[in-house]
Amino acid sequence: SISVKYSPQMLLRNVILLSLFCCQVRASSSFNVNFNNRVSVEQAGDASATCTTASPKIIECDTLILGAGPSGAYAAYNLANHRKNGAGICVVEKNNHVGGKIYAAYAPDGKSRFPVGGARIIESQRIPRCIARDLGIEMQRSPVFTALTAGTRPWTGSPQDFINGTSPYFDAFLLPSETRSTTNDELWKLLAEMGKDPNSAMPPKQSETVRAYAKRLFGSNTQKFMEATYTFRSDWDVDAKAYAEFLSVDMHTESDHFYPDDTTSAVPERLIQHFVNNNGQLYLNHKVLAIDQYNYDEFQATTKDTIFRGKHLLIGIPPHAFKEVGGSLGDYLNDKPQVADRFPVPVAVGTAWWQQLQPGQDPWWVDAGNALWPNPLNATAQGGTTWLHGTNRAYTDQECFNQAWIINNEKYIPQHAMRVVYDDEPRCASLWEALSRLGDDALKQELQGQLQRALDSTQFNNATSITVPPIVATQLTLWPDGWYFARPGTAFTNLDIEKFARNPIPGSSLCMIGEAFHPNQAAWMQGAFHSVAQCLEEKFGINPDTTFGPNHDEECTFPLVMFEGAPRASKVGHWPNERAWPGYDLTAEVTREQLIDAGELTSQTKKSRVQQTKDWRPYRVWGSR
Repeated sequence: SISVKYSPQMLLRNVILLSLFCCQVRASSSFNVNFNNRVSVEQAGDASATCTTASPKIIECDTLILGAGPSGAYAAYNLANHRKNGAGICVVEKNNHVGGKIYAAYAPDGKSRFPVGGARIIESQRIPRCIARDLGIEMQRSPVFTALTAGTRPWTGSPQDFINGTSPYFDAFLLPSETRSTTNDELWKLLAEMGKDPNSAMPPKQSETVRAYAKRLFGSNTQKFMEATYTFRSDWDVDAKAYAEFLSVDMHTESDHFYPDDTTSAVPERLIQHFVNNNGQLYLNHKVLAIDQYNYDEFQATTKDTIFRGKHLLIGIPPHAFKEVGGSLGDYLNDKPQVADRFPVPVAVGTAWWQQLQPGQDPWWVDAGNALWPNPLNATAQGGTTWLHGTNRAYTDQECFNQAWIINNEKYIPQHAMRVVYDDEPRCASLWEALSRLGDDALKQELQGQLQRALDSTQFNNATSITVPPIVATQLTLWPDGWYFARPGTAFTNLDIEKFARNPIPGSSLCMIGEAFHPNQAAWMQGAFHSVAQCLEEKFGINPDTTFGPNHDEECTFPLVMFEGAPRASKVGHWPNERAWPGYDLTAEVTREQLIDAGELTSQTKKSRVQQTKDWRPYRVWGSR
């Protein structure tokens, strides 16, 4: 049991929680699931209730899973498979849909979808790929190209200076000469190696941020260079040691991307579909207000009109949302530094749709692509025009959109849509919050203006003037916790956090799951799935490799933990549910010279075929985000 000291505020909150049970809610907590890759449910409650002395509904479960995001969906899927039946397993979700941040918005036609959260599965992320294969989720391989860069900061130097290590913007490294490096990837690799090892020549200090550590390690100018060529902006403000641990793994996730035909939302949706089809119980529109122990050996989760009880508890509520959960157990866990130290990074994701394409018509950026993004490798034709396949990215430090993605996927192209915002820049947060309140017209105007200015500020190879056409629809999603890192000064390593989450109360049947509690593979799905695998092994003795279906083989044998130097999926070949872009030969070897010409990552640095008027940007783009 847990001993908790109640403050007056906590007592007041519990009185309020109890008072909610005086309201007779005119609705049932039953649900209907009708999947054609979709979830629909009856509302769980009605706010226009009258006060009576009715008791809340009590639902008894064997295993209680709070949250139907990637971790909750994967846990439910595994447990139902292991038991050959999902009966007695309850999944409680606050939203009217499953998937959490793996979410997609509908296009203006109301039929197709476009990802507004986690968008893809990376080749080296074996668990999501194995799940997609097992569930029959069709995906298309999409190689990644950086096509457009636009920046104004002066300390990036010139391409040749950067390659030769002669840029005047580099400091003299304060490290042994044999460890000196002048390439961007090598700078980050050195930061990871020095930062994660407490016995290195220069480990991080207590409470040191990534920015402060890089300045001390490399000097002020080199740190400015790294920050100017780095695609994620909030990473500089998190704990340096924990970040170095994350980075040592994340640097090894660079490879091709896979985009599911019905967006990545299909992954958690089909996991839940499988669970419900096997007699699992799903309760949507139930926001957890409090968590307590019950009868010493059970757990109790309280929503507005229902109490859920179970012998086993898996908490898949991310730390940012978990702060709102009360009760004796909720308060106890919120006070644990392993939970309080998780640092949520706000992320804005914006999507724009242009006028619907007619048969044979190309997207507006194709003409620009002929001039802006020349590609000697496996170009394909759409509507009679040769243009670049794969995922094309644009980066800028001039505008708040930060990153824009053109996902040239066969299922996404007809939508005439682009991810026009992928931004974690703290200084831009207020802009996106204001635009979310101003409405669609203001957002259309702002996004079109930002894209146009980025194009106008960049000099291309014989490019003519490019005009961004009017945007017809937008979707702006503000994730308060796109991913998690550690607050500066944390006393815990990333492995400490994983160990805590598997056993937050020793001797109990409780786990905390989700990517926030698997920090070495933070962001979107991969870390979430790994946290579940560790919980199931710790608390249930389940090895998840026994839960994959008839397609299971040695390719999907656990543990699939990525670590430095670990083998990863080959770029050659693909599984039956994974198709290549037409004309992209997966069996052909691609030479290093071809990759350089195409703007792909090389062993030294990211080289772009496009040079900006004032500045060359060798952006660092590998990683899981």
